[in-house]
Amino acid sequence: MLEWKQINGSWYCYKDGTIVKGWIQDENKRWYYLNPANGMMATGWTQIDSRWYYSYTEKTEKDGDTHYVGEMATGWTQIDSRWYYLYTEKTEKDGDTHYVGEMATGWIQLDSRWYYLYTKTTEKDSDTHYRGEMATGWTQIDAKWYYLYIETREKDGNTHYRGEMATGWIQLDSIWYYLYTETADSHYKGEMAVNTTIDGWIIDSSGVATLNSQPGNITDTARCIYSFFVKKGWTSNSICAMLGNMQGESGIVADMNEVGGGGGYGLVQWTPKSIITNWANQNGLDYRTVDTQCKRIQWELENGQQFFATRAYPMNFRQFTQSTADPTYLAKVFINNYERPYNPNQPQRGVWAENWYNTLAD
Repeated sequence: MLEWKQINGSWYCYKDGTIVKGWIQDENKRWYYLNPANGMMATGWTQIDSRWYYSYTEKTEKDGDTHYVGEMATGWTQIDSRWYYLYTEKTEKDGDTHYVGEMATGWIQLDSRWYYLYTKTTEKDSDTHYRGEMATGWTQIDAKWYYLYIETREKDGNTHYRGEMATGWIQLDSIWYYLYTETADSHYKGEMAVNTTIDGWIIDSSGVATLNSQPGNITDTARCIYSFFVKKGWTSNSICAMLGNMQGESGIVADMNEVGGGGGYGLVQWTPKSIITNWANQNGLDYRTVDTQCKRIQWELENGQQFFATRAYPMNFRQFTQSTADPTYLAKVFINNYERPYNPNQPQRGVWAENWYNTLAD
């Protein structure tokens, strides 16, 4: 039976009348560290054999359990507003053995999610980050950039937690980036893509992705448009229905004036042309590009513009973008509710919509 005594404000542990030194586990399976020289109980950070451990400095409620002063912490632990991970079990990593309670550094995988803990004190974003602290935001590791979520976020139907490494497409401050989803010969999982083209998006040396404004052919353009609206949450059915209509309107060419001089312009032949040119100029955008015109369509959706339900097709714009009805039917919805030409009976648009669905949809 262990006996604890407080002497001059410090705690000491005795077993059978003899002072305990080093590690000791109490009857409740809690670990404490007593100074090997004098037996004084450690609190806060303690370095033992080049490894760091943390002992609670005050009684703490965490994960539905009560942790006492001096008790060794394990798992995620917040210290001075910073998060650290202390191993919960003996772990082999990077050719080394890490013990229960030891502070983790570098990359760690927990429940199939990757996190990064600083390996040394680092200055970043006008703040000092300490060894073992969990990284968030853009972080450069071995000359490569990664993004660690700064807050819990819902994406692609999944919950991603603060500090978790992001993969795939992410949008930050209206800018798109791509983080590789798998490790390959040329890159690591989670690494930010640079100087490449992915899904029809051109990615520059800073990782910023923009839609290719001059794709090589109609299929390239369609892939760019499809990629843009998939990221906005549209269904494949609705995107391909719109593509079928774009093919009828402009041949899916962004910088296209209406044939015959009718005044229309662009992918969906905005009439008059000033609808797209004025909007683009007001937003500092190039009206001739696929990217700008896709942004305009998304803006119309978000602001209740252009698309209006009809008696024959009582579907609003938001419902259209979320519909899983067949592309042929949705092509009719789009031409009647969005394009509204003099003659809406154009079945070829439904054929094109089905073709795009067979080409682009998973």
